[in-house]
Amino acid sequence: MLIMVCRTDRVTLLDTYQYNDSVIDNAFVREPYCVKFQHTGLLTYYYTVLSLLYVSSALLNDLNNIISLIVIMVTRLATARAKD
Repeated sequence: MLIMVCRTDRVTLLDTYQYNDSVIDNAFVREPYCVKFQHTGLLTYYYTVLSLLYVSSALLNDLNNIISLIVIMVTRLATARAKD
């Protein structure tokens, strides 16, 4: 479980992406997702949360799938940032 507590007047949701797990035969316990936030105060900070819950017994066999997923998610966020 992930809980983030923040001030809604300082944090903006910039982007979300949920990976379609059926592409790699439901290898993940939950659909992987990433969320990008921006915090504005004296300085501006960007946060990205990547959630990945994998069945540990299959982890070593499917490292290529995990790496591919991370590349897809990072590319998705980079593409969204370029549109801003």
